[in-house]
Amino acid sequence: QDNPYLYPQDCVTIGYLYLQKKDYEKATFFTNVALKLSPNYSAAYDNLGQISFTKDDLSTGKMYFEKALEINPRLADSLYYMGLIAFKQNDSYNARIYLKKAQNLSLDGLDTTTYTMIENALDKL
Repeated sequence: QDNPYLYPQDCVTIGYLYLQKKDYEKATFFTNVALKLSPNYSAAYDNLGQISFTKDDLSTGKMYFEKALEINPRLADSLYYMGLIAFKQNDSYNARIYLKKAQNLSLDGLDTTTYTMIENALDKL
């Protein structure tokens, strides 16, 4: 936590890697360290949203994604997952809106969402 060599983005990346390994405790720990270092870091809230979504805690995930989007409305990953949550809650209208917003953004290597993932989700609507 008090390591001067770790930046918030490093902690988010480590947290995301632990999320991929399904080690939610460590994923949450490192993501929270990122928020301690930078309280308004949208990618950290997105990480917490993805952790919650993966654990099927949609209401908590939605809360974190909304916070991430409040800070950065052009966060493709959060838009994508908000679309998936809306779809799971039988809200096709809002699912399409979120997914289309994500699809219209320029994605790069820092996004965990791909155009193919977005298109596959839209095809299910």
